[in-house]
Amino acid sequence: MRKKLLSPSFGRRQGRMTRPRSAEAVPGRSSVGQQTVSGAVKIFLAQGLMVPTGLATVAFLTRALGPEGYGVYALAVTLVMTIEWTIAHALSRATIRLVGSSEDWKPIATRVLQIYFAVSLAVAIGLWILAPAVAGFLGEPRLISPLRLLTIDVPLLVMGFGHQIILTGRGRFGQRALAIAARWIARLALIVLLVSLGLSINGAILGTIGASLVELIIAMRYDRPALFRRVHAPVRMLYVYALPLFLLSLSLRFIQQVDLIAFKALGGATAMAGIFAGARNLALMAALFSMAFSPLLLSTLSRLVGIGDLEHARDMGRDALRFPFLLLPLIGIAVGASLEITVFALGMEFEAAAPLLEQLVVAGIAMTLFGVCSSILTAAGKPNWTFALVGPLVPITVVGHLIAVPRWGALGAATITAVVSVTAAVLGVLAVGRLWRIWPPITSILRGVAVALAAYAAARWWVASGWLIVIKLSLISIAVPALLWLIGEFNARERQLLRSVLLRPWEDGPGSTFEAP
Repeated sequence: MRKKLLSPSFGRRQGRMTRPRSAEAVPGRSSVGQQTVSGAVKIFLAQGLMVPTGLATVAFLTRALGPEGYGVYALAVTLVMTIEWTIAHALSRATIRLVGSSEDWKPIATRVLQIYFAVSLAVAIGLWILAPAVAGFLGEPRLISPLRLLTIDVPLLVMGFGHQIILTGRGRFGQRALAIAARWIARLALIVLLVSLGLSINGAILGTIGASLVELIIAMRYDRPALFRRVHAPVRMLYVYALPLFLLSLSLRFIQQVDLIAFKALGGATAMAGIFAGARNLALMAALFSMAFSPLLLSTLSRLVGIGDLEHARDMGRDALRFPFLLLPLIGIAVGASLEITVFALGMEFEAAAPLLEQLVVAGIAMTLFGVCSSILTAAGKPNWTFALVGPLVPITVVGHLIAVPRWGALGAATITAVVSVTAAVLGVLAVGRLWRIWPPITSILRGVAVALAAYAAARWWVASGWLIVIKLSLISIAVPALLWLIGEFNARERQLLRSVLLRPWEDGPGSTFEAP
């Protein structure tokens, strides 16, 4: 008999979508745990390529384009990618939730891809028409051509992401990881090639478009639901989940991305906008965990809730809440070596990005924690709670930027992003605690803070320059998990799972998915 869920109506609502699975179709708890850790490692390794390739790309572009040129490029990419990722994430959590809990996933997948295709195409056309108005609003006429060129990327990226979330819902984490890895490698290679050929900003944009195309082709190879076909999918629950989660996605993207736009719209110089964008790109490493783990957590918890194993879902949620606190050492490293990192990665012209980097890394870690909380709430059948937590923060963000940017410029904008992100994380933890009575372990929080202080001290004490900075950061980064290991943060089961996964990071293997035979 299924255990009752905390939301009494959830099982009835879901009843039309799924039916009970046989015992043979549902893996045991150890298999579920290994799937989640394995998937997280695979996606993390793939997303981890963003760090070396992203740093190399930023270092190349900041030197090739200079602050002014990079500012124009960054403004255009920020605007378009904010729109792209808002569309892409509009149905992502709902799709993972429903594909993960449904045996007949293909009709749902087809309907999701049809929606993505229609919306992305309409948005691309609208963006082409509105490009001059957007450029005029930001006071930068050079944005018109890059914005119009980037409209090609909108359907490519959105459709590629659509195929990826379907793979995630099916538990095909290794296949999604390959698509992600191919994107980052292709992006670096194409941007360097095309800009070196003299195409300047347009070359960088064409490289971005090419990377999206590569990602789409690889994701389609593994996931082939029909696009142009009439389907009768039971998607009522898709729309029930999609609206609050779309509003959540829209709010999160606004909070995370509006700082650069607000800075420029309120009179900031294009060159300083380029410096701001450079700091944001360096801070992306803090968001790797969220990008890798949150979708997998949602997929796995949805499956556990779908089969009525609430006890195991709560245990997994409790474990997941502790990991963002183990990323606190990233803040210590960023604060302790911010000037060295920015000068080495971006060049001397971008040294003003150092204090911005410190604030944006804090924001990234906080949003990682909120991503875990929102995945738990969504899997538990509370999608409305996620938007209820973040929605009210949007007007607060606007007011904050209107006050802070005229007084403190780019640093004020970055600080508002950090403060609002931390607020969202705290509200997320409180909501999860109220719903499932689970909280981040205090011992993990204390260990994370202690290791963060040690990382800060090491980064501040060890002064390096040139390529010695890479050695310094690498050794400190390796020391962080080693120190957490030594002080007892990881138990024997977690150490065994990590060792087994790291030996075979790309295999999906038998029992790695929840699909019924």
